[in-house]
Amino acid sequence: MFNFYSKRKAGEKRKIVIVEDEVLSSADMSAFLSAKGYDIPACAINAEDALFEIEKHRPDLVLMDIRIKGEVDGISAAITVKEKFNIPVIFITAYADRETLERAKVAEPYGYILKPFAEHDLFASVEMAINKKEAEMAAGAREVLFSAVLKHIGDGVIVTDDDYNIFFSNIAACNITGLSESDLENKNLYDIFGGEGIDKTKFPQEGTLFQSRYKKGDGRTADIEYQYDRVNSQPLSFSGGIFVFRDVTERAKNEAKIQNTLMMLRKAMGGIIQAMAVTVETRDPYTAGHQKRVTELARKIADYMNLKDDIKDGLRMAGIIHDIGKISVPAEILSKPGKLSDIEFSLIKNHPQSGYEILKNIEFPWPVAMIVRQHHERLDGSGYPDGIKSDEILIESKILAVADVVEAMASHRPYRASLGIHAAIDEIIKNKGKHYDPDVVNACVAVFAKGDFSFD
Repeated sequence: MFNFYSKRKAGEKRKIVIVEDEVLSSADMSAFLSAKGYDIPACAINAEDALFEIEKHRPDLVLMDIRIKGEVDGISAAITVKEKFNIPVIFITAYADRETLERAKVAEPYGYILKPFAEHDLFASVEMAINKKEAEMAAGAREVLFSAVLKHIGDGVIVTDDDYNIFFSNIAACNITGLSESDLENKNLYDIFGGEGIDKTKFPQEGTLFQSRYKKGDGRTADIEYQYDRVNSQPLSFSGGIFVFRDVTERAKNEAKIQNTLMMLRKAMGGIIQAMAVTVETRDPYTAGHQKRVTELARKIADYMNLKDDIKDGLRMAGIIHDIGKISVPAEILSKPGKLSDIEFSLIKNHPQSGYEILKNIEFPWPVAMIVRQHHERLDGSGYPDGIKSDEILIESKILAVADVVEAMASHRPYRASLGIHAAIDEIIKNKGKHYDPDVVNACVAVFAKGDFSFD
């Protein structure tokens, strides 16, 4: 079928061919439509001439008298115009009897104009017919375009009815599944993607992206990422769903490799951090195990605060080496049994800064160096080394500050015996909101009150 409908050039008039064997009537219509801005390239009086002029001029519309001269009437001619040129036809007739109208329906006309016609009726019929045809052609073009896009996009697309029976699949769907379009048609979605471990009542899930594993026709296991959405279109009398999917088997394998590599790197990093911690403890044997115990308490506090796993991981890494800066402190000061002098204490107080300098150039996934630097800061700004306050302090450092004080007071030191856990708890409660974060203190108190932690 030829299609003479195409995009009109700027300023180009719509063309109308008139087929009418009454010369005066034809002339009147031609004059009126020309005055309305239409181009009337030809008028014909019989079917043979009409088909010649239509093929020659390729009009936008044909006005066809039902009864014209010759052996072929207007209805038969209109059917030929529709089948050969796909051009809309409006019938002109003085006869509106049922038999004639029933015959005319076969030609699928875009309207009827009864003789004698009123000019406003003629104009309205012509405008409606042309606009209707142009809308149909635009919709048809979009449908062809969308169909082509749908067929050739990289994602698999399957359309199902309400019972998940397949009636459409694109090229990608065939390639991914290894099945032809005819193989997929009339099969159930579950027949293709169901299998071991797949609950029929839960597949497919509707909404955002999901992943599923299925067994292909050749027996190989594959992973897909899919989205299934229900569609209910009353105008199209369609009810079903659209299943869009892609093969992510290789991606899943690569992601597994990456995760394994990351796990190995984390283990290696953990080993390095542990080695650093041991190094610190060899310099300060009296506080051996201090960093480990502080870390364990800090993690427990973080659990009670419902902090994210990423924060907990960073807290653990920083906690186990939070005193690494003590490497720069002379060993005799670290192990001195008596009271420290002001100068000696100032050297001790420098260890958060020293720790930061050691760690700052290591690219941890967490702010480990800054956590270490801030673990002796206090809410009121009375801490060290920077004297920062409140929200300026990282939450990890706030937790370490509490855990550090509690562990230190509850443990034996060269210069004093253990003060006990009760004294330690009293200390953080007394200074809650002043030195220590209230939420952290509350969590720490709850940990010990519920018996969920012990330094033993």
